[in-house]
Amino acid sequence: MADKAARVAELGRASRHPSHRGVYGLTLAQALADWRFWLLAFIFVPLSFAIGGPIPNLETLLESKGFGIGQAIVLASMVGYAVFAGRLIGGYLLDHIWAPLLACVMLMLPAASMLMFQAPSPTYLEIAIAVTLLGVAAGIEYDLIAYLVSRYFGIRNYAAIYGTLYAFFALGAGFGPAVYGWAFEATGSYDDIMMWSMYAFIFCSLALLLLGRYRDEELRQMVPED
Repeated sequence: MADKAARVAELGRASRHPSHRGVYGLTLAQALADWRFWLLAFIFVPLSFAIGGPIPNLETLLESKGFGIGQAIVLASMVGYAVFAGRLIGGYLLDHIWAPLLACVMLMLPAASMLMFQAPSPTYLEIAIAVTLLGVAAGIEYDLIAYLVSRYFGIRNYAAIYGTLYAFFALGAGFGPAVYGWAFEATGSYDDIMMWSMYAFIFCSLALLLLGRYRDEELRQMVPED
């Protein structure tokens, strides 16, 4: 994780010394005019919806599939461990693998979770795998926004750009659980809404590949000479 540690240290220097030569990147206005910003914004709304929607509804979902309340609680609690594992694994791999490719793979895996959840009578093992994949994706997604902002927009206005993008993430994550709840009340099943989540995982994960190569050198060239 040496690369991530170096980037954190660089962010710290930038915040203490605004005139430091290492402060490079776009302003918030420039980021808002960049197609990559809006690509990420429109990706993270449905992605955060697809991840954030089912997690608070897991116990009800599992009970609707025939699991007892005790089993449902145990299975739902596995999300926390999976999120922790996802953050560790994702954080390590981000130092070694192009982030959009890593994210594409790890965020597409929960599409399989959505299919497993839709099975009429899923087994305990199938649900355990589905919950784990969902939790791992949730773990890496939180780190992913921060990392992508630094690599595609720089650190000159890191906090403002990150905060604005995170607002889109929070939008999807915020209304996701409610929409899942409304869908269950209306139909008595989560199957239809999980199908939409499956599509979101697939297409949004693939769309991350459109970001292209990292822009570090391009952004550093934008730093005015002292």
